[in-house]
Order: sequence, then structure tokens, then C-alpha cells
Amino acid sequence: MLVLSAPSGQYISFPDVVRLHDDTLLLTYRQGSGHAERSGRLMKIRGSAEGIAWSEPETLLDDPTVDDRDPSLTLLSSGAILVNFFKYWYEPERLYQT
Repeated sequence: MLVLSAPSGQYISFPDVVRLHDDTLLLTYRQGSGHAERSGRLMKIRGSAEGIAWSEPETLLDDPTVDDRDPSLTLLSSGAILVNFFKYWYEPERLYQT
């Protein structure tokens, strides 16, 4: 079992994992300083087939102007990995305006 712990002051959410053709695991998730704000970036880590040993986290995508979020993984029959995600333009000054 893998237990992710966020670095101090960080928030981890929206994990997804896929087993690759070589039986290793690829896990992706969102990391940021809060649930919805511009620091959101997509991270990835790789795991052994048994899920016991894991690599150090690496940045998969980080656009500092938006909140990159909700990654999901699909393994294609060719072995290519498809990553789907979306970008959230966080504008707190516009919240709750009528």
C-alpha cells in the first residue's frame, strides 16, 4: 500500500493509477497549496509491480498561471499513456460577484 503525504503546506488530491505493459505502476495526482488555486500542478510517481517500492515524485505538468487539476490516466494498446486533465483559471477576486 502507498500512502502519499503532502509536503508541508501542500495539498494532494485527485489520484489515478494505471498498470503499464511491463507491470509497473504509474500514479498521477494534483499537488498545490490548497484545493483550488494557481499553485496546482500535476505530479507523477512510478511503482514496482507489487506497489511496494515507489520513485520520488516528479512534476508532470505545471502551468503557473492556472490550476492544473484532476489528472486521469489511460494505457493505450500501443503502450502509449494518455493523460487527461483540465486547467482552472482561479480568480478569487471575481467569486461571489453578482
